[in-house]
Amino acid sequence: MPRPQRAPDEVYAVKQGILETALTVLNEDGYIKMSMNKVAERAGMTAANLYNYFANKDELILALQTRITERTYREYQEAYARHEDPFQRLEAFMKTLLHLGIHHPNDYDILFSITAPRFEDYVGTNLESVARSEKERAYEIAVKTREIYRKVVLEIGDRYGSFDPSEVSLLLDELWCTVHGAVMLYNRNFLSRFSESDEAVVYKICESALERFRPPSDRG
Repeated sequence: MPRPQRAPDEVYAVKQGILETALTVLNEDGYIKMSMNKVAERAGMTAANLYNYFANKDELILALQTRITERTYREYQEAYARHEDPFQRLEAFMKTLLHLGIHHPNDYDILFSITAPRFEDYVGTNLESVARSEKERAYEIAVKTREIYRKVVLEIGDRYGSFDPSEVSLLLDELWCTVHGAVMLYNRNFLSRFSESDEAVVYKICESALERFRPPSDRG
């Protein structure tokens, strides 16, 4: 089916509107139950018209993955600008990620869950070029995300001298593993099987992971 004969900026604007609607449907229904018909209905267009902009659900999901990654990175940038103290910046980054994971679990899932499609799933298919483009953009943002985290952690080390710069990569990996593990176990209701678990517990777990970065004067 041919793409609509519109100016590139018009096509871009329509696609962005569709992606916003798709995010709403994704949050309500999850990846598995999300359908092109539901997205089209919520966007106020026919399914046939929607297919003019996205060939199928997979292409839409690939675009959503990139959009969520970009949106989260912008939130990190805003958090960085909002705080002057580097530890508060890192704490704000963690809360941004936790908010995504706990309050937008379906968004979180299509970034980190094994059930959502990845570039490798499309190699050899007619979506390979689209998937490659989205992967490259997502990777670009992922690199920027790691760099802004690294920048803040180095700022903490420079200001408070609480760890060696050579430890930064490992410390970041440990922090991300802790946050991701806590979010996934909470969202899958595993934590509640062993103890009373609520959102506050997840935040406490992740706050403990931040202790290594906390200025010595602020530690209890």
